[in-house]
Amino acid sequence: MIFYKKRRLKLGRRPWRLSNAQIFYFACIVFISVTIMGLDYISRELTPVLMDMAQNEAEQAVMYAINYGLSNATLEQMEHDIDLSKENIIQNNADFFNVDYDRNGNVDSIIFDNAAIRDFLFNKSARIQTFMRLVENGTISIEHGSDRIIRINRKPIGTSASVPLGQATDMSLFGNLGPEIPIHFQPISDVETYIDPKIEEKGLNVVQIQLVIHVKVSVRIVMPFATKTSVIRQDLPVAEMTYTGDIPKYINGKPVDRTSKTPTNE
Repeated sequence: MIFYKKRRLKLGRRPWRLSNAQIFYFACIVFISVTIMGLDYISRELTPVLMDMAQNEAEQAVMYAINYGLSNATLEQMEHDIDLSKENIIQNNADFFNVDYDRNGNVDSIIFDNAAIRDFLFNKSARIQTFMRLVENGTISIEHGSDRIIRINRKPIGTSASVPLGQATDMSLFGNLGPEIPIHFQPISDVETYIDPKIEEKGLNVVQIQLVIHVKVSVRIVMPFATKTSVIRQDLPVAEMTYTGDIPKYINGKPVDRTSKTPTNE
């Protein structure tokens, strides 16, 4: 009789497999880790660059607000840019000056029409403030297209401007890539405006007197990763007169310092 030895079958180890739940948890951990590292990189490296870009956007918005305020343009005209040349601003402000002459016909003193100047400052400051409020709530947003400089939105969108994240890398290849980073501008206080005279000798016996408006706008720049307060100033001539003769002895009732060519406080 022949007996056969029973052989034991050797079973290999079963391959280790992740369950669907484990794969999901692992993917979540990787995603969260990459997100945290990305946010940390943006916070450390890109936020200063993005804030500089946001500062430029804020200055652009304030410049547009001043253009709108000092001109008589409508928002629809502003949408496609306007010509804010000096002549367009000062042509209607010649009545700011009241000139007195001496016996020889020379300019003796120049008095400003303070009532007209106050009305001018009030109306123009209100227009600048209105524009900034519209930028704040997103009714107006800053554009950089070839056909428009601002966009008038049908409904407030809550964003004043935006920049592609790729622009912060300083690489032209990625300039328009990445998500749009929203920027929000909040005017901190009312627009501040005041006017100062400026006297220049333009040539032999030619004197030019300008009234220069000083505009100060304080805004808070709000981004997802940072906040900054910025004060933006701009000076523009709003009235001008030129005549032949000497520098007047008095401007607005104050003696003129012949050296600095400015009215004294005496």
